[in-house]
Amino acid sequence: LEVVGRGETAVHHESIEALCVQLASLRRELDPTSEAKAAGVAVAGMALVGLASLAFTKAQEIAGYLYGLGEQFYTAIGKIRVGTGATGAELEGMSESFYNIYERTTKGSGEVAAAMTLVEQKLNAQGKPLEDLTLGFLRLSTLTGTDVTAAVTSVGRVFGDWGVAAEDQLATQDKLFRAWQESGVPVDQLTGSMVQYGASLRGLGYSFDDALAMTAKWNEEGVNTELVMGGLRKSFAVFSQEYGPNAQAEFQKFMAQIAGAESPSAAAQIAMDKLGVKIGADFAAAVGEGRFQYGDGDRWG
Repeated sequence: LEVVGRGETAVHHESIEALCVQLASLRRELDPTSEAKAAGVAVAGMALVGLASLAFTKAQEIAGYLYGLGEQFYTAIGKIRVGTGATGAELEGMSESFYNIYERTTKGSGEVAAAMTLVEQKLNAQGKPLEDLTLGFLRLSTLTGTDVTAAVTSVGRVFGDWGVAAEDQLATQDKLFRAWQESGVPVDQLTGSMVQYGASLRGLGYSFDDALAMTAKWNEEGVNTELVMGGLRKSFAVFSQEYGPNAQAEFQKFMAQIAGAESPSAAAQIAMDKLGVKIGADFAAAVGEGRFQYGDGDRWG
């Protein structure tokens, strides 16, 4: 027998994962409103793992572990109830999702409950989407050491700012994670820029995928992202005021003029005429250096 842990309590068993699967099959027996049921789960769990074949002392240890795990589940469901306000059938559904997530992650029950509650609060997800989104954030936390709360909060903000529909959230979460994997730029850094400059980018005709691709590319290449994004923000203000509903089309002409200028100085002059001396020269340089050639914005889809 081997002592294996999961951040909860040590247990004598060949595999903690096998034990968790066995316990998960009892989840409908665990009533989160009754601590007494936790003891029932402990007894049933003891039967499943074949305690009859173990020494009495080992049986006592595992019985204590299972009882403790039942209490931890009870506490976790209680936190979900308090955090989401769920009761009745809704709480039963949330409890089912909790056990489904717990079976598929190495995180402890407390961390699973906290992440799941936050995803429900920030993204208003339920059922399978709630489970998949929560698992995604837990995996991100494991891979990067990122705090789950910070990850859910930052991604939730970018979803809200860009109006990502509920049915598109899982695919969009995956795009953000893939962008991080390929560029090495932290997710919160990507989402922070996309939220800060989101209104200007959308106003100039850039999509979510465009914004993600630009932000990842510029951070990866060491570009002063605030400087270039500042140029886009100024462009949005200037072109909206001057051209109204035609701002996007006129901005694209402006970009083409800079890219097609005969010399860097001519390109700078075109940009400075519209954006001013302070921003224009740097913006023209970014265009000339190919910073806006970010390829297929949907390549992480």
